[in-house]
Amino acid sequence: MKVRIQAQSIRFRLNKEDIKSLGNERILSQHTLFSAQPGQDLGYTIKWSEGEKTQIEFKDGMITLGIPESIAKKFIFSDDEIGFSEDIILDHDNRLYVLVEKDFQCLVPRPHENEENNFPNPLAFEV
Repeated sequence: MKVRIQAQSIRFRLNKEDIKSLGNERILSQHTLFSAQPGQDLGYTIKWSEGEKTQIEFKDGMITLGIPESIAKKFIFSDDEIGFSEDIILDHDNRLYVLVEKDFQCLVPRPHENEENNFPNPLAFEV
């Protein structure tokens, strides 16, 4: 899973293995370590939720995105669904744009990037 944060937006990109895990386990979690010291990591989780709206929480160094079961099923089990987004209202003045999408292979090879579990890029097949 890749996470990209910019201002008031967060983007999650999931490869084939991530999608498989999220479909089977209903949860996908990873961590990025910044130091060997305890508490110096950032965790990120996507999980199925029972609610009707996408929810996000940041607590104790963990970003947790809860996605409704209906959206999760459509995204995970459909080849046609490449992603979904939601503008989450935080309060009267603040919103957070969330985008979750399948991670496609790059059209140009990138050094140090392992893309063997990424989805084939649909643009690679255009003539």
